[in-house]
Amino acid sequence: VTLESLLAASPGFATRVTVALCLSNASDAVETLSLGFALPLLNFGDLRWPAAAVFFGMLTGGCAAGTLAERFGHKRLLVMMLYLEALAAVATTAARGSWHLTLCRYISGVAIGAAVPPIFALAEELIHPRKRRHRSLSLIASSFISGSVLVSLLAWPLSLGWTWQAFYASTGLVPLLNAFLVSCWIPESPSFLQQQGRRAELLGELQHFAGLRAAGPAFRVAQEANDGQIRVIEERSISGRLQLLRTNHVVLRLAAICFSIAFAWYGLSTWLLQLFEEVGLEHRYLAAMLYALSGVPGCVLAMLLLQFIEPPKLLAFWLTLTALSCLSIGHLPKTVLGDLLNGRTQEGGDCPCSTELRRE
Repeated sequence: VTLESLLAASPGFATRVTVALCLSNASDAVETLSLGFALPLLNFGDLRWPAAAVFFGMLTGGCAAGTLAERFGHKRLLVMMLYLEALAAVATTAARGSWHLTLCRYISGVAIGAAVPPIFALAEELIHPRKRRHRSLSLIASSFISGSVLVSLLAWPLSLGWTWQAFYASTGLVPLLNAFLVSCWIPESPSFLQQQGRRAELLGELQHFAGLRAAGPAFRVAQEANDGQIRVIEERSISGRLQLLRTNHVVLRLAAICFSIAFAWYGLSTWLLQLFEEVGLEHRYLAAMLYALSGVPGCVLAMLLLQFIEPPKLLAFWLTLTALSCLSIGHLPKTVLGDLLNGRTQEGGDCPCSTELRRE
């Protein structure tokens, strides 16, 4: 019996971990995309630096996440970064100028970038068996779309007269609540506690969060598996690094793909309301909400198709479709695009489809 089998046998443990990590990833999305909804209401002059600051911060936090996790542990780092996200959101409500806003957004980006690696590291360690882990990782990755939907819902009152300060205060509640949830539902990383030599704390964490008994066979097996797992980690450390070097070309390709997806998604999401305003779209916040919701059926469809289509082929198809849609929209004249989105023809009349909808 191994430590993994004990975690897999703990009722409800994997579900709680998955839910908490999904909400944590969703809260990262809320803080990342929040400025795009507040931009039309800000009168701080040049807003390009505040819009870019969060991404510079994410790069900084992501690069420092490994070192910070080795010092504090994955769970502790995730909780600290969620609290920092909430603090940065509250500080943003007091921004009085472009540089103050830029600083707050940079701090928020650092917290977001440092929070993402612990989310997936904890999922990899704590969710068993392997088949369930794959499903949970897919859900956690897709929960970023849920966060984009949530922030669009929080931004809806802006179209009804809400101030941008109230909007940012509401976004700060999301990581604050998630930090509390992670603290209550997720134990510290077993590998971190093992490497620190804190075996008694590891067993206490598993007893509390995973429901393992404090005495009896389960406790003794966990102690033996714990000792054995430490030796395995030490023996595989060098071979694991060599394996990473051999698969560097795969890592670089996946990094390039993630970069291209993030470049398109974040860029459109940050300046989405400005693009809608430029083409003369009415009900911009409603359109932004529909844009966020459009990712939900895509995630569901992708999970279903993964059972029948190889992941590389499916990824290539979706990337090609995304590129074609962006190129086709970019080549439409602004007046034509605005009329189409608003349900009007170029002659100034209404489209038949919009007329039928109003009649109904």
